[in-house]
Amino acid sequence: AGLLVPRLTLAVIPIGIGFALAGAGAMMWDVTTITLRQDLVPARLLGRVIAAYRLVGVGTIPIGAVLGGQLAHLFGLQVPYLAAGALAGLILVVSLLRLPGARVTAALAEAVH
Repeated sequence: AGLLVPRLTLAVIPIGIGFALAGAGAMMWDVTTITLRQDLVPARLLGRVIAAYRLVGVGTIPIGAVLGGQLAHLFGLQVPYLAAGALAGLILVVSLLRLPGARVTAALAEAVH
């Protein structure tokens, strides 16, 4: 939701607060997913899984930069923030639907045994 603030206002303080909230959400996502990955992936495969995750996560940054630049060029500077917020919301909904808490808990219990 913090990424949508620049679409609503051009005031610096609300945008700063929105970006701080977005950054906090990203940090919580990182801590949670990294912890789960370390708990669920066998040690012998962990390096490969981390490499694949980083390839997708970091490797797509240039694509996002180009797409964001094109959106800003064609439709204005606020549109990339709207697109980023919508994409983040979509990812959240898909994640919540595909990885319900019970499924994660069961996977963690299985990984312990």
